[in-house]
Amino acid sequence: EQGFMLTMDLPGIKPEDVTVSLNHSDVKVVATRKQNAKVVKQYQREFTIDKKAINSGEITSALEDGVLTITFPKKPAAEPIELELLTMDPPASDNDDTFRFDLELPGVKKADLKVSLKDDTLSIHAHRKVGSSSSVLKRRFTVPDEIEIEKVSAYLMDGILTVLAPKKEPATAEPTGRLIPINEAPEAKPVAETIEADAVKNEEEEEDTVMIGHDEE
Repeated sequence: EQGFMLTMDLPGIKPEDVTVSLNHSDVKVVATRKQNAKVVKQYQREFTIDKKAINSGEITSALEDGVLTITFPKKPAAEPIELELLTMDPPASDNDDTFRFDLELPGVKKADLKVSLKDDTLSIHAHRKVGSSSSVLKRRFTVPDEIEIEKVSAYLMDGILTVLAPKKEPATAEPTGRLIPINEAPEAKPVAETIEADAVKNEEEEEDTVMIGHDEE
């Protein structure tokens, strides 16, 4: 699966009379149909993309034979990162600039614990052995988007697992929006799914919103 492709019928529309813009997670299509330099119809559609799944920097659009095609490439699948466990007390942390997660794991040794991170999911697999009894614990937790994934560290000391990660610096304000150029013809790239935008809309009709790139549970 490489992405999603959305098609929208725009009969009689020239490429120069179509704008496709991206503002944060919203994609907006505005098109004007003209005859003899006179506007005879206007179309507008708005879609919401899942920025966690879609590579917004590589969205492309093309108009050919009255059909607008917008391609939304997926982000590459992230490989799970297995965290190295340090058997020492974690350093003091400031809640304002550090994410901290603690989990009590009495009786679990370093060799019997695996902690991994994939995207925003922290996975824990622990095997507890105490005397003649043993048990297995599996947990998954969602970590916040604002942490620096590459700087996550994990500590196991006195039966407590601690995961620390610095928070990202506040991002500079995103531009209010950017235009996605209209190419003459869509590039032939395989995609996982094609979504058709039924019938174009005129300016008096309500806008509708479609979530693109979000897999339903």
